[in-house]
Amino acid sequence: MKINAVFIKKPAIKRVGIKADESYRSLLLIFLVILISMVCGALAYCINRNAFSGELWNGFVRLMTDKSRKSFSEIFSGFYSIDLLILILLSVFGSASIGFFPTIITVAFRTAGIGTIGAFLFVNHYLIGLKYYLLVIVPGKLLLFFGLLLAAQNSIQTSRKVKQITDGKTNEKIDKKLFAIRNGVCAAIFALSALVDAALIYFIPAEF
Repeated sequence: MKINAVFIKKPAIKRVGIKADESYRSLLLIFLVILISMVCGALAYCINRNAFSGELWNGFVRLMTDKSRKSFSEIFSGFYSIDLLILILLSVFGSASIGFFPTIITVAFRTAGIGTIGAFLFVNHYLIGLKYYLLVIVPGKLLLFFGLLLAAQNSIQTSRKVKQITDGKTNEKIDKKLFAIRNGVCAAIFALSALVDAALIYFIPAEF
């Protein structure tokens, strides 16, 4: 009886370990995507500055650095609306069996611009621009990255479960309530990120 009990317990421990490994791998992958996309965004600006001279880019720079024509609420809503759109996209991708790659691309797209603005500030304003980037831009973005990690992981894991159900590999159902709660937490983190961004940009003037 004791031997049978040992054999019964081992598979359960193994399954838990596999799920934990998948969770950690997802977080590591998303972290690497954020890091690499920021580096690529910075390199893209350094290699070809002329590609970042249109109205869309100028509007992005003004949103990140200029408070002269905007109220606090306008700055906040500008950041938060972008991140809510990203969260909606990640939620949609998480509901699809092919949501893995769209999720990765969305995260990369959102974070590449943050690296680009850092390169812009440093190349055009040197140490003053770098100081502004580190003190004003980065703090709120750290919260954003944390929210993206959680939202993208939620999307990837749910998408994998949807694929397993579609392929007939599992009879488990998607926990829609848990999926919604996790996205709600991410929405709150994005709101806090946008609040920090708005406060720093509004109350700390750019010195260039």
